[in-house]
Amino acid sequence: MDEKQHYKQKDHLTYPEATMYQLVEKCAEQFYDAPAYEFYDRKTSYGKFIERIQRAANSSKEYSVRQGRFTPPESAWATL
Repeated sequence: MDEKQHYKQKDHLTYPEATMYQLVEKCAEQFYDAPAYEFYDRKTSYGKFIERIQRAANSSKEYSVRQGRFTPPESAWATL
């Protein structure tokens, strides 16, 4: 199988029917103190990670950002 055929196959990966936020939130509920990621030798737990996500989301409301899905205009991807 050549590389082009490999990437055309869709059945080699499965994705949950959930948003990234929902997946992280579920991990935070189950593994609050477990490390979610490490960046520059600093570990952040799932609990702290979800708190930071929620704080950023709440701050975004001050700038009239609303919940929903964002689809960039076609022209935004034309340069990629």
